[in-house]
Amino acid sequence: MGLLGGPDTAVEVLGSLARLARPGACIIGETLNPHGTTNPEHLRHQEENRRVGRLPGQLRLRIRHGCSSDGVTGTHDVSPGERPAVAACSC
Repeated sequence: MGLLGGPDTAVEVLGSLARLARPGACIIGETLNPHGTTNPEHLRHQEENRRVGRLPGQLRLRIRHGCSSDGVTGTHDVSPGERPAVAACSC
């Protein structure tokens, strides 16, 4: 679920995946509950996210290999209560 980027892009990404999938396919995702930590570094990161208007579990990653970089990629871990109802599956 984190690779959806965030709540603003989740519907678009899931819609694109649905168009690529076979009829009846299910998209299965997993996430971590960011509120389940006691790690002081994680708690500081969550507080900073709140301060700047992001959800606590949002992360920004830059992937590098040698001299190449992909830019900044967003991920988003959400707690069960924060999961938007963006997709339904009746497998």
